Parts: sequence; structure tokens; C-alpha cells
Amino acid sequence: MRYVTSIIGTVFCLLSCAAFAAQLAWYHLTSPAQCIVLVVLIALTALLWLSEIIGNQEMSNRRLVFRVIPNNTIFPAVAFVIQYLVTLLYSAAWFPVFGFNMLGLRTILPQGIFIPLGLEFVLLAIVAVLWVGNTTANKHTAVSEQSSISKQMMHSQMQTQISILKQRVNEQDANVIRQIEQKIEALPLQLQPTSSASLQQAYQLMVQISQATQSPTTEQLQDLLRIVSMLR
Repeated sequence: MRYVTSIIGTVFCLLSCAAFAAQLAWYHLTSPAQCIVLVVLIALTALLWLSEIIGNQEMSNRRLVFRVIPNNTIFPAVAFVIQYLVTLLYSAAWFPVFGFNMLGLRTILPQGIFIPLGLEFVLLAIVAVLWVGNTTANKHTAVSEQSSISKQMMHSQMQTQISILKQRVNEQDANVIRQIEQKIEALPLQLQPTSSASLQQAYQLMVQISQATQSPTTEQLQDLLRIVSMLR
């Protein structure tokens, strides 16, 4: 079932909002800190929905190869749990209900603005840094994986072109084509980024030579050998 985490978070958020409304109706007052805590809880609930929507889109489109944590929802979910506990503790410390109170928490859960706002900013900053870092790592892996797949496909296509060239070369050029074949077979699947242009150039030259009406010349094969030798 999709959006389970978001639905559960929304239910608990609504319960907190209802409790906050009941508190206002009963006590006719609240603290700035509690308002800040509740606003951040609502913001994290929205972030839960956003992260799950983005995650489901990426899974549906299969655009992401995961490197670190597959689902970014883990970050706002953990922050939501922490924030919900803080919400409950604030309510128990300053506005006890049904005789349940934790008055000792008032020393570490002030009613002011600056300390709660600073702590909430730290919490949101940590979530943002972890989320952005994980997303960046996953996207980097996706790009690297796609590049690797493309290079492997081209490597296979080059071997096919070599098989065609071997049937068209003269006997005196057999040694050159053998060297080219050995160079291609020895290429690693993970080429250096600087080799991408040379790889493309070598493949285009192979196609050009193999599709030409006349037999490959020694000069063309030497040029091909020189380019292939540059690949690392």
C-alpha cells in the first residue's frame, strides 16, 4: 500500500492539532514554543507526503539506482517521530491532561521563542542535509550506472565491428587488426571519464571503415589502432 507512512503521520498530526484545539478551549492560552512545535510537526507531515510522492515517481519511472538509502522518506519520518515526542512532552509539561503531568520538563522545555526555534531549525537542517546528500549520491550513482551501461554496449558493438573488419582486411593488415582486437578485449568495463570521447571516436571510425565499399587501408587501421590504444 502506497503512502502508508504519510497516512499514519497525517493521522497523528491531526490528533495533535485536535489536542491543541482542546487545550486552547480548556485553558484559553498557549505558549509560543508550543505553536512553533506544532507548526514544525505540520511541516514534517507535508514533507512526508512530498518525499513519498517523489519516491514513488522515481520507482515508477525507474530513473534511480540506489546507492545509500533507497527511500528518502526515512529522513522526514525519523524527524516526525522526534517532533511528535517533543509535542507530547510539551503538552505534558505545561498543560497536563487527565492528571498526567511532567512538570520537571519545564526546565528543559522553555515556553519562549528563541531556544525552541533554534532547536527546530537544527532538526530541520539535519533532515535537509541528509535528504539532499542521499538524493545527490543516488543521482550520481544513476548517472554513473547509465554511463557504464552505455560504455558496455559500445564495447560489445565494437567487438561486432571488429568481427566484420577481420573478414575484409588484407593479409598484410591481419596483424594490425589482431592488435586492435586485443586492445578492445583488454579494455576495462569501467573506463576513465576522459576516455568517453576517444571511445566514441573509435566506434565511429570502425563503422565508417566497415561500411565503406573498398577494403580498409593500412592507414585507416593504424589510425584506429592509435585511438584504441589511448583508451584506458
